[in-house]
Amino acid sequence: MVPIRSARGAEEQMRLRDSQGPGAVPPPSGRTGRPILAILAAMLLGACARVMMEGGYLVHRLGSAGAPAVSIAALDTFVVTVGWLGPESTEAELEARLGPPVFTRDIRGSGDTLWWRMWWYPIRDIGVLPYEPGARTQTRVVFAPRLEVFLDEQGGVERWAFVHPVTGDALEARESLDTANRWFRALEDPPRRIELEEVLRTGAPRDEVLAAMRWFDLGRPYGPDRERTLVLSGGEPGREVLTFFVDRPSALYVPPHLLQVSFFKGSAPRTSMSYQGW
Repeated sequence: MVPIRSARGAEEQMRLRDSQGPGAVPPPSGRTGRPILAILAAMLLGACARVMMEGGYLVHRLGSAGAPAVSIAALDTFVVTVGWLGPESTEAELEARLGPPVFTRDIRGSGDTLWWRMWWYPIRDIGVLPYEPGARTQTRVVFAPRLEVFLDEQGGVERWAFVHPVTGDALEARESLDTANRWFRALEDPPRRIELEEVLRTGAPRDEVLAAMRWFDLGRPYGPDRERTLVLSGGEPGREVLTFFVDRPSALYVPPHLLQVSFFKGSAPRTSMSYQGW
């Protein structure tokens, strides 16, 4: 099994936590007190719903995406099997086989009692791989590439690159703008269109980038102030690196799907798995 690895070493394996601890990106200016990663409710295995991450909520945008999954040979040969994951699976087993979780959240009850521990791994659209023979659900996934945005000492965009999730090699965006636009137009109820060359232009301020990389406009009754973006922060002081995740290298921003693993910590502990999509 191939874990997610960072090209910058294990010390920069970043996790986003609800406590806004190390690795968490603060909300854009003027918005405080809300976590970036929403509480994700479990969905049926193999279900595909559109989701949006915002402070403390999960908004489902029901229905299929409409556009087909796009195969990328450089990524899709790195197949990760998850069919072994079941009610008895432990956190230690999961980390040993899949690597550390990229995003995490602990859900606590009265008296600070831990009820649920949620782990998320960004993955590509589960449709890029056929089901295994005889399988009724998808039991294989492909980890999502990273989109790394390097900021200069003034907090503006210096450069950006797509990075392979396993090898750490740079990935070329072979999907042209015309091709990406055709795919985008096939989406049902499409979200905001985000052209990366425009958003990640040289010198673009950090807060502007974070605001522009939000894929969904919330609208009523939630309000745009609650919207958040799945992003990690790392690098050195004064040389920040923002790490987003993408379904594939493209001229447009195409968010990943998520492999969610939920550890119930109550009287009868159990582990469950689901996929989150858009």
